Amino acid sequence: MVNKLTPGIQEVKLIVFDIKRNKYLKFLLLIPIIYFASFVFFHLGETEAQRKEEYLIIKYEKTEKNKETGKEEIKKTNFVVINESKDNLLIAPINLNQKIITPTYSIIETKSKLNKLIKLEVMNFKGGLKVK
Repeated sequence: MVNKLTPGIQEVKLIVFDIKRNKYLKFLLLIPIIYFASFVFFHLGETEAQRKEEYLIIKYEKTEKNKETGKEEIKKTNFVVINESKDNLLIAPINLNQKIITPTYSIIETKSKLNKLIKLEVMNFKGGLKVK
């Protein structure tokens, strides 16, 4: 049994040695791995969003001055908390009417330096959310 595996093991060792020695092989091998990993993580996040039904929503209001009229307007944006850690929140914009997450993610700190609390609201979405 050992004799049958030895040629295969030697062949694998030669391939690994060639990859370690050649910079271009490392780079060419790395490109498909990164592409595959991003593909897997994107679809994993998409299916997770569809399975989960309870989310934290941040309702953000910002006053901006309209360039044409010169009046201040309140711009409302809703964000969904996708993941939370000890000090950070991973958020993305959400359209509450259509239940669609826009995949432009941001990381915000849970500790506010401006003495302004982040207000979170729990919302249930029957059937989960969709990623645009």
